[in-house]
Amino acid sequence: MLPGQRQPVRILYRHDHVGEHALSALLTVKDGKGVRVELEGRTVALEAKCLSLGPGPAACTVHTLAPVLVGDQESPAQAIELRNPSATDVRYTVDEAPVRALNAAARTDLVSFSA
Repeated sequence: MLPGQRQPVRILYRHDHVGEHALSALLTVKDGKGVRVELEGRTVALEAKCLSLGPGPAACTVHTLAPVLVGDQESPAQAIELRNPSATDVRYTVDEAPVRALNAAARTDLVSFSA
């Protein structure tokens, strides 16, 4: 590769049994340094129902909202995408109680959401 050049690396993950799988890979340059890559995946049964957060990696379980200035009256709407990676329809509910409790404690609508 030339200096500054980029090269995508495609890694195909496919298992024939349900479970969590981990692989440590070391990418090295001849006579140079290497970078260690930790790969983790989860295989679910074909009939399993599940949701994942998107558009990032399916295994992502944490979503960090962008910072907002204190007192900003026109805060930007921020979205979390739910994906259905399963082979069947999925019904879901959102527990609004923690949001209501937070808003009640602050005596204002700090957080609102719609699905």
